[in-house]
Amino acid sequence: MTNSQNKVTLRDPPELVLLYPLSLDRKSASLRQNSFALYVMRKLRIAIQADDSDLMSGKRQSFSERWQELAAIAGHETVSVDAYSEDFFDSLSGCDGFMWYFPNAPFYSDLGKRLMLAIHQGMKLPTFPSWRTCWFFEDKHAQHYLLKSAGVPTPSAWVFWGRSDAEAFIKEATYPLVFKLSFGIASANVRLLNNRKEARYLIDRLFGDGMSILPMKSIRPLFPEVSDRLSNTARSLLGKRVKDHFADAPIQRGCALFQEFVPDNHFDVRVTIIGNRAFAFRRMNRPGDFRASGSGSIDWDPSRIDLEAVELGFDVARKVDSQVLTLDILKRQQRLVVVEISYYYEAWAVHRCPGHWRWVSSAGDIEWVDGEMRPDDAIFEDFLGLLAGDPCLVDSSELKA
Repeated sequence: MTNSQNKVTLRDPPELVLLYPLSLDRKSASLRQNSFALYVMRKLRIAIQADDSDLMSGKRQSFSERWQELAAIAGHETVSVDAYSEDFFDSLSGCDGFMWYFPNAPFYSDLGKRLMLAIHQGMKLPTFPSWRTCWFFEDKHAQHYLLKSAGVPTPSAWVFWGRSDAEAFIKEATYPLVFKLSFGIASANVRLLNNRKEARYLIDRLFGDGMSILPMKSIRPLFPEVSDRLSNTARSLLGKRVKDHFADAPIQRGCALFQEFVPDNHFDVRVTIIGNRAFAFRRMNRPGDFRASGSGSIDWDPSRIDLEAVELGFDVARKVDSQVLTLDILKRQQRLVVVEISYYYEAWAVHRCPGHWRWVSSAGDIEWVDGEMRPDDAIFEDFLGLLAGDPCLVDSSELKA
């Protein structure tokens, strides 16, 4: 296949399909019809692992179902595989790529991260997520090291692998301090320590028997982790599926992570990067709490988003070479800092964004693209582009001729 002066020549091609911007729905097609190109490429065979998650918000999420729909629309073949079977790697034979949007629970994420690296190293097969996208997933210690090594602005943080070092630190530390276990979603396993006594208690636990969930000072059913346990008990008694956000959570011991408390933030900015797109919204803190994650109080107004946060999101995603990346961003004395990163998120919140920012040049220029877009569509569109390698760009007007 060659491309000369915008003309296309197909030389004895295999079965070909058109890869077009799947994001063009009825709302946005008229706005973008003059600014996109189509790809001509061979028919692909994509292995997809089913994902079906009950989210902390109570909603259900499945990227795999949508990806199968989009593949059929684009004329590609999908193969349903079982990542837990003994013949999993054999089932990838003849496939052009593998996709699995594995969720937070250790039962899934532990296997998912290992598989993506194994497939990359052993089979040289493209995956979503790539191992670079997910190796630090649900590991706050790894995130700390990655962001620090990449020179990303963050709150000050301290990781201790020995009891004596941790004890020496809490004696001299300035409180309040944020304490985090390595694993935890929606603000679970994140606590604000007000004094040395509270810090000492957690150090004794972590350098003793360990823990999988941070204990709470009081029973407050509004906390997601408490309501989850009550809900799971009821669902189990009724014979229904149990939510698995904390199922099989590993015991954490031998390491303590403290982070600087950044005051005077009544919300954080959640930026989600997918390829050259940035979706952003503000998340209000929980009532009487310093944490915004999992609050469910979201402001999608793009005019309230600091564009520096969008630019920071693009910059970090490129530094860590991630296909997708979510960033929780706060302001520290007029400077933006990244508090946490992840590859996984609740898609409905991103889909509700009235538009997104698009990276349009190596100089860092960004532009606003109006209209909602499903994140699962954006991911699949990018993955097809990755599998296409160096596809032939075809002007859409030529295809109509």
